[in-house]
Amino acid sequence: MYCDKNAPSPDVIARASQAIRLGQIVVHPTDTIYGLACDPLNAKALQRLFAIKGRSPKKGALVMIHDIECCEDMCHDIPNVFHKLASTFWPGPITLLLHGKPSLPDLLLGSEGKIGLRCPDLPLLQLWMKSIPGAIVSTSANFSGQEGPRSLAALRQLLFDKVDLFLEGEEIDEQVQASTVIDLTFDPPKVVRFGQ
Repeated sequence: MYCDKNAPSPDVIARASQAIRLGQIVVHPTDTIYGLACDPLNAKALQRLFAIKGRSPKKGALVMIHDIECCEDMCHDIPNVFHKLASTFWPGPITLLLHGKPSLPDLLLGSEGKIGLRCPDLPLLQLWMKSIPGAIVSTSANFSGQEGPRSLAALRQLLFDKVDLFLEGEEIDEQVQASTVIDLTFDPPKVVRFGQ
């Protein structure tokens, strides 16, 4: 399904929101690289997404949120530095690692009990999450341990028949990197990955 990530049609938002509510898996553009999305609170959807990627259950998953208030529902022991960083860099390509609530699905938290949160700067993602309403898991659209596809054609070949909805936007830009990841469970915070 064609998708203008900067001005998505109501039909795209409605279909993508329905897919998440139904526990389906969606390939979608982001403000960085293409992602694989599902409902972060649906254990079966998470299991399927991890199986598609071949992702280790020890790793956890990135969760996109549409505003800072969503953090209270998913995290505990939120340090003061979180609010400073979030107000400075969100929305944007910065992922912040925090202690996740034990009530969340194990696959979301990984072996360390942490959750990666990001508030993206993209109309598609903001409108989509507000329509659901709720957060989405958004992990890179590739197989774990392998480089991501370098073109939309390669991405289609890799994942089209494995997902329920494929939102196709612009061609893949090989220069674009994943988000920077900062672990706020350390004092001082620790940069885990440098991205864009």
